[in-house]
Amino acid sequence: MEDHGFWLMKYHIELEKFLPDYLLENTTLIAVDPKDGRILLNAGWSLGYYDPKTLEIETIYTENIPDHGIKFCPIICHESLVWPFSPS
Repeated sequence: MEDHGFWLMKYHIELEKFLPDYLLENTTLIAVDPKDGRILLNAGWSLGYYDPKTLEIETIYTENIPDHGIKFCPIICHESLVWPFSPS
């Protein structure tokens, strides 16, 4: 932890073994679970928890939309995961 007046966590996540679902160019961090430290990752069409203890990703949602050229954009709102502008 680095002390700059706020909390800072630094992780190095190797995504190569999770290709093609989690591309480096597309994957962003959504949230860190305060209970177990798992990191929620959004890859544009896959959503999953990365476990820093096991170094594995548990995919919790996949959308078959890469062929359509669009991405889904989940957000955290009041501790709930939502997908605004859902096509359904």
